[in-house]
Amino acid sequence: MEVKVSTLYLDIDKAVKEGKRKIFLRGSSRSGKTYQTIAYLILYVLQNPNTTITIVRDTLVSIRNSVLLDFQEVMNQMGMYNPEQFNKTEVIYRFDNGGLVRFLGADDGSGKLRGMKQDIVFINEITSVSQDAFIQLDIRTSRFIIADYNPSASEDWYVYDLEENPDNQLIISTYKQNPFLDDRIVKSIEGLKDIDPEMYEVYALGKKIKPRETIFINWEIVNEAPRYSKMLGVGIDWGYSNDECACVWGLINEPDNVIYLKEVFYERGLSSDDILFKMKEGGLQKTFEIICDSSEPRMIDELKKGGYSRSRGVKKEAGSVLYGITEMKKYKLQIDASSTNLIEELKNYKWFKDRSGNITSKTTGRDHLLDASRYLITEMTYKPKVKYSFM
Repeated sequence: MEVKVSTLYLDIDKAVKEGKRKIFLRGSSRSGKTYQTIAYLILYVLQNPNTTITIVRDTLVSIRNSVLLDFQEVMNQMGMYNPEQFNKTEVIYRFDNGGLVRFLGADDGSGKLRGMKQDIVFINEITSVSQDAFIQLDIRTSRFIIADYNPSASEDWYVYDLEENPDNQLIISTYKQNPFLDDRIVKSIEGLKDIDPEMYEVYALGKKIKPRETIFINWEIVNEAPRYSKMLGVGIDWGYSNDECACVWGLINEPDNVIYLKEVFYERGLSSDDILFKMKEGGLQKTFEIICDSSEPRMIDELKKGGYSRSRGVKKEAGSVLYGITEMKKYKLQIDASSTNLIEELKNYKWFKDRSGNITSKTTGRDHLLDASRYLITEMTYKPKVKYSFM
């Protein structure tokens, strides 16, 4: 079996051989952090029988949609994957030499996190894993821990201190170390420089930055929709007596990385019939995708009964708000001039400051239309993982 790898793989191997306890892979989007780690761990298991590896992410749902697929793809590329050796219920893959790789959500409520032991841990997207979960994994791991992430967390994030410990190793990588990226993805990453310079520093260069208080700067007010755009869909955030029910619809111009948003309604006390009337009045066609707050399944059913059959709840997981904000900041947002409430929310939506004046990862400000926009954008711009090859 021949496996071609990148310099990132070699950096991981060097850190392990030097006896580093924790290896932090801080990098840009699409730098190959996850793939190279998985390839390294597979070969490590093959060379070290009876090794137990635990791969962790914030939730088991997110694991099944991301790093588990990566693991299966790398194993297939190596010509090694045997579905009979994968237990879907336990989410464990067993190798012939006694080694195994298990997959676990950090939010696991069964006590597995505090009870199981392993030789190696790989934490994928550690920004969504709490310090307590990390400590539990650390004290039950006999050899080493690898964790990958984009440096988008607040300044007081616990991992930043661990990076400085001489017993650990920090490896920084960028998308330029992944020669197999589609040109369109490269253009999108490099385009962040013009959309949001801070996003460019984090997601293109893998750098830590001092966060600003204002969350969105990547927007402008326009009087008409962008040319050559296509329908993105509709986003709805439920409300009634205390909060406004908020609805937006959007268009996307993918070549120019532009999303256009227009407010449909923003009111309290709306019944399901009122909402259906306003959707029709606002010109929302029944063929549109409607992405809703998933906390009110009854209301989603009402939309379907009213003819909006393509209505569904957004997938909510731990860290979904921060993830959604990050996804929204990757686009140039054009806001229709008539969307006065959405414009006010964008102006006043900020990161919360603690008593010492430090910016945290919590948000402050009204956000009902922004939530509706976030549901729409995160759900409708998601792209399946591209095929990957090793150097």
